[in-house]
Amino acid sequence: AVAALTASAQKGEFHITPHIGLGYTHITNGGDFESNLSGKVGADVEYMVSDAFGLSLGLDYDYIRSLNYTQKIGSEESKIYTDYSYLNIPVLAQYHFGEGWAIKAGVQPMFLLAADLHADYKGSNASAYKKGSVKDAYESFVLAVPVGISYTFDSDVTVDLRCNIPTGRMDKDMGNGLDSNRMIDVAVSVGYRF
Repeated sequence: AVAALTASAQKGEFHITPHIGLGYTHITNGGDFESNLSGKVGADVEYMVSDAFGLSLGLDYDYIRSLNYTQKIGSEESKIYTDYSYLNIPVLAQYHFGEGWAIKAGVQPMFLLAADLHADYKGSNASAYKKGSVKDAYESFVLAVPVGISYTFDSDVTVDLRCNIPTGRMDKDMGNGLDSNRMIDVAVSVGYRF
């Protein structure tokens, strides 16, 4: 029974899994933030400590577009949104079981690369399109706890579902008494395991 539940990976093996994915990022206490779509690209390197347990180190680039505010006047719609770019380094412990399944958890340092605010006005204010960096208003480093599950097909194509839970706020304390914003990300990625 134990043999049947153990994945086909072998102790001492290294596996590299480049991947690309899409997700949804919920910003807690985000006020009027309506939708937060995210995309990611990266790769994980896993070392099999035993036939069932592995340790992985990853490098991911995450792009998040957060729609802060919309206003519709007639047929014209004005939008204000923020684009975030993060470099993430997930460090995971993985338990492989069954035929291709794995559960994983660990820690993930997140480094903010950019945060740009866009104000796209339509109608009579169509010329008032503004873009500017608001990176200084956000923490440059956040530590998250990723948890997830993945399935690897016989073709070595891998589907990964992962949730990143932050341990700290994403915005700096500006002394204005407002609640802090935290960024919870749920993403599905597809990769190929070498």
